[in-house]
Amino acid sequence: MKKIFSIKISGYVISILSIIAIGSSYFLMGDRSFYMVRGSIIAFLVAAVILEYMSYRIRNIIDYFRNPLTIVMGVADSLKIDDLPTGQREQLLFLRKTLDNMEKMYNELT
Repeated sequence: MKKIFSIKISGYVISILSIIAIGSSYFLMGDRSFYMVRGSIIAFLVAAVILEYMSYRIRNIIDYFRNPLTIVMGVADSLKIDDLPTGQREQLLFLRKTLDNMEKMYNELT
């Protein structure tokens, strides 16, 4: 999954396609289905708005955690492994591996 959700385009495309699909089913089913179609359109529009809002919130949360992650990675990379005792050396290697995995996960999400 390269991007979580594109706020500008995808929410509107979903709502427009849902309106077109429901409108075409309205013409196929006849006039009695008006209330069902109206309720479905409202439900799809609400779902599109909720998806847009949630994708916006998720992207902001990920961006909020990116800068501290970059700072911690810079500090971990600046430490010299040769000067540390073996216990701290293993902890530093584990920290670097964990931070690299976190960065990979972030890059996959965004």
